[in-house]
Amino acid sequence: MGVVYLAEQTEPIRRQVAVKLIKVGMDTHEVVARFRMERQALALMSHPYIATVIDAGSTVRGRPFFVMEYVPGDPITEFCDAQGLDTAARLDLFLRVCDGVQHAHQKGVIHRDLKPSNILVQRLENDLVPKIIDFGIAKSTGHQILQQAASTRAGMLIGTPEYLSPEQASLTEAGVDTRTDVYALGVLLYELLTGLLPFGRSSDPETPLDEILRRIRLGDPAKPSTRLLALGAEAETLAASRRTNPPALARRLRRDLDWIILRALEKNPSQRYGSVSALASDIRRHLHSHPVEARTGARGYAARLFVRRHRYGVTVFAASIVALAMVAFVLAVQARRIALERDTASREAATSKRVAEFLVGLFEDTNPHRARNREKSAVEIVDQGADRIRTELSGESRIRAEILLSIGTVYVNLGRAERAESLLKEAISLSGTGEGEISLLKARALESLALADKHQNRFSDAYQSQLEAIAIYRRTPGDHTLETGLALAQLAELYADSAQMQEALRTGREADRILTERFGERHTAVATARYVLGQVLRMEGSVPEATEMHRQSLEILLRELKRPSPEIATAFHEYANGLSMLGRHKEAEAQMREAVRDCEATLPPDHYNTAAAYQTLGQEMAFNGDVDGGIGMMIRSMEMEERLTGPNTFSFATGAIDLGSRLATTPRLEESAFWLRKGLASLQREFGNVGGHAGEAVALYVKVLRQLGRGTEADQVQRSRSVPDPDPAGPVLTGGSSQTQPASVN
Repeated sequence: MGVVYLAEQTEPIRRQVAVKLIKVGMDTHEVVARFRMERQALALMSHPYIATVIDAGSTVRGRPFFVMEYVPGDPITEFCDAQGLDTAARLDLFLRVCDGVQHAHQKGVIHRDLKPSNILVQRLENDLVPKIIDFGIAKSTGHQILQQAASTRAGMLIGTPEYLSPEQASLTEAGVDTRTDVYALGVLLYELLTGLLPFGRSSDPETPLDEILRRIRLGDPAKPSTRLLALGAEAETLAASRRTNPPALARRLRRDLDWIILRALEKNPSQRYGSVSALASDIRRHLHSHPVEARTGARGYAARLFVRRHRYGVTVFAASIVALAMVAFVLAVQARRIALERDTASREAATSKRVAEFLVGLFEDTNPHRARNREKSAVEIVDQGADRIRTELSGESRIRAEILLSIGTVYVNLGRAERAESLLKEAISLSGTGEGEISLLKARALESLALADKHQNRFSDAYQSQLEAIAIYRRTPGDHTLETGLALAQLAELYADSAQMQEALRTGREADRILTERFGERHTAVATARYVLGQVLRMEGSVPEATEMHRQSLEILLRELKRPSPEIATAFHEYANGLSMLGRHKEAEAQMREAVRDCEATLPPDHYNTAAAYQTLGQEMAFNGDVDGGIGMMIRSMEMEERLTGPNTFSFATGAIDLGSRLATTPRLEESAFWLRKGLASLQREFGNVGGHAGEAVALYVKVLRQLGRGTEADQVQRSRSVPDPDPAGPVLTGGSSQTQPASVN
């Protein structure tokens, strides 16, 4: 419907651009509506991997046009073959494409025509940057202005045949949603890794178009590894362009990548990945040698078949195990209850008194007069307690274990996991194989040790400690449903943090189930379990279900806790994040205003949670049209975070780059350059050269410098891929960070 010209913009900036306008004779009402929809869809999006709209208008004869950034790149498959990229590099590039498509979905736009010629790749210094173009047949899922702009008639072929999903190949609009783009990405991944298409090319005279559409609707694609080895001599050429040989390439594809691609190409959309982010997460699991979700489903299917074949034997075996476990449990409960009830009360009273005396003595030593008129920090107080416990309480193992647990847990919360580890292990050793309260103390120490191991990325040790704690809670006499449920929720977080999403989901749902069955819908522990389950679901890509979990968690807390509350503030924040990902930005902004109110009312003036809330609120305000107010809120957040953590954290660096990118869309280019430079300098100090995944931020910084007329500086940055430390005085502003008044949250 359109034609694209390479053009030159002469003012206010001289640069090459791409101008797209409707072809002569094609300006029907329907085509004009689709053209305007594409223009509006691109205007909604702001992502480094999606072509940017610069301007729009109409010619003197009324033909609409829009101006985009010029991308001097090649189609992604041609680029990869020409550069001889291996499988790992192709997967990394594909993940960037997924990030761009996911951004479009979050903005309520389905591309519907993802193919190599619509994904152009260029090399910027040492970085590869894809750009998704041509949203001419996109479909809206949430924007009224887009939905009104154009519609698709039944029976019309929309898209490129080779990359159509089964629902598109049926020539209807039924079932077309974001999973349609997941299918197209599956075809693209198949082609990137093998050089082949699942069902042939429409340009092949031996394969008519009707036959290709029939295969897409009804046929099953061959596994990529199997298809490759069946080619014979052609496989040598395809493998050579991937810097390998056919047997090695087939081994690389076999299992994980075969399963991932076939999961994306499922005929039934409900059996595909639920989102592009879920597909990308599985690829990242593969790259990090974690089990992929696509294969987990296959193992579960095999297990179900085994049970179906041996139903009688499995039933008898399971019933025997359950009966033996019940008998053992009843006998153990009877024996242990008699021993525990004998002297628990007096022992607990003595222990509490001794622990209190130790802690009171510890805090008395923090008196400024006794500490040479100097107030001690929290870390110094805990360090002093850790030193004292080595010389005191030598003969009081239970009391010593309690205090070791308390100090070790504080170390974990202060981010000193390595200091916590030895104290917690000693507490576990002192509790030994004790019964009753001693065993519960051991379980709590094991949970804290699991967190310490997690913070040091020792996940296998963390699982072992957490599972042992859960086992103790379950076998100790008495009702320990609360401890068990919360421990299961923590275990679910551990699984999610190490990308074991199937286990994380199973464990998170179990935590929610047992807590709900025991306490109903009116307990804060249930809110905690649903909060964790929501986090896991979001990481897995099930954003709608995750958002519903966070809504339920917030509802429970609002009913059970008094406002204002920091717990409620966190719940508002997470619910708002989910709404934003679903494209419900007005609602997200309203929820974030509630989060900010509770943060400001309950937390110290400078607190990290408040800074994070300002950042998210600012993003939503800017998205909803209050750009100046949103930017002011984001600046306030970044200035708070810099005071709290300093500029040398990954969180600060990414926040500063995000703020600089937002400012780059406004006339406030000096401020944009300042924040981009600040964020890139932070990445550079902490993580070395700022190329790689920060390449698009460097490119934007260079672009902003050129717009400001600072060409020499831009050339230097572009050559060195590094930036000088920013001027601590900040930019010379017409309305800079120190002068920007953040919008009221009221």
